[in-house]
Amino acid sequence: MKKNSMQTIHLSDIIQLQNQPTKQALFVIVHNKSTFIQIDENTDLFSSKDFFWASPTLLCGDSAQQYNPCFVMAILSVTPLPDPISMETFRQIELPKVLFTTHPNIRRSMTLNAMRMSTELFAFGSERVFQLAKQRLEANQPDVVHDLLVYLMHAILDVRREYQEETTLRAESIAAYLGISPVKVLSLLRDYGADDIALTDSLEQGNAGKIQRKLNTKVLVRNQIELLTPYQQSAISKENQLRAMISDVLQIWENY
Repeated sequence: MKKNSMQTIHLSDIIQLQNQPTKQALFVIVHNKSTFIQIDENTDLFSSKDFFWASPTLLCGDSAQQYNPCFVMAILSVTPLPDPISMETFRQIELPKVLFTTHPNIRRSMTLNAMRMSTELFAFGSERVFQLAKQRLEANQPDVVHDLLVYLMHAILDVRREYQEETTLRAESIAAYLGISPVKVLSLLRDYGADDIALTDSLEQGNAGKIQRKLNTKVLVRNQIELLTPYQQSAISKENQLRAMISDVLQIWENY
């Protein structure tokens, strides 16, 4: 992997992965794909066997002198991973090493510039943000690039959160019409996605509770999926753009 002078740090030095839920976990990683989910009230909808639970070491946290969890998620989000993922896979992953030595005022100013320039890239195609990243690395300020990647990962999480809110609304609508459990409908909707036929079959089999109202379940589910689809397509498009930008920034870092 290393073919240049970029210094690296082992992933295991920043986070510890476990197969079981832990209160210290900052995010979880789905076994069968590179999906990273912040710990929240919906996490218990999934079986613990589906996840690796990522807990911070002393090097990881929210302080200005620590690797931010979103930095780790950003790197992993563009790191090719096998399917399924194994614990050994993660032990072999290395991340760019960051020295948090930039003066706080300069770091804050440069990071704000990078955030603004990243919006220019999406809005106008301007690539000044990549020039800034290269300049900060040349000035021995990798913590600014670290903060840029944190910002981009936050943007990805915001996109996912918005889509999740819409998914929850669709699940609640289906549950209200049929008189069944919205939590179980949400879990099924996550499992089946846009497959309205499979979701309908599962609901009619009582997997979200006994249907209380005699409605055309197939039409109801299809209509709700159709309402959700534009949000799904938009979320996928935005996340792909953000991942591409993360990948480009990392390429600059690796080639520096």
